[in-house]
Amino acid sequence: MKITEISPQKKQKNRCNIYADGQFVLGITEHTAAQYGLHTGMEWNSRLQLTLAQEDAFFCAREAAYSLLAASAKSEAQITTALERKGFDADTVAKTVALLRTQGYLNDRELAVSLVKRNNAYGRLALAQKLRQKGVSREDAEEALEELSEEDELSAAAALAQKNLYRYASLPEREKRAKLSQLLARRGFSWDIIHSAVNECTEDLSENEY
Repeated sequence: MKITEISPQKKQKNRCNIYADGQFVLGITEHTAAQYGLHTGMEWNSRLQLTLAQEDAFFCAREAAYSLLAASAKSEAQITTALERKGFDADTVAKTVALLRTQGYLNDRELAVSLVKRNNAYGRLALAQKLRQKGVSREDAEEALEELSEEDELSAAAALAQKNLYRYASLPEREKRAKLSQLLARRGFSWDIIHSAVNECTEDLSENEY
């Protein structure tokens, strides 16, 4: 068999249809066609067809992944799930993730550390949940959370409580403390941290009033 026609697809930009002996045999990107130097009169066989299909899928998966990563940093699990939803097969997805990891575009440990640093208004429990939602492994999550000291967490909780104290200024003391505690609990702080932060915040208020 020989390639008898290479024509651009009408509905999908940058893709083309390959015909051998007058019959449609494969649709691929123009990038892959150019990479393999396809041209009319070229010999065509099932082995070449399989190679082109696999390489084209790999190219398309890479492009899709790069587009996702350009929008925001992603974990390996997020990229894997996104590519699977786009219809790429397991081998292509695994190959793509491995390449991105080698290129430095995927690094779950760095992603976890960055997330913990950026979300400094949240407690350890909420941060752990955010990391799980991103598909970060327990090992990488624990290592990132180790960089968050108890002092830093208490400081963040106290600052958040102080920032929101005005909302409950007119409430009785017990109710005020309860509202602040609920706020901090929703942000994922532990009860020990909450107790200390609320005490610090309300004591400062009492001293100022005095």
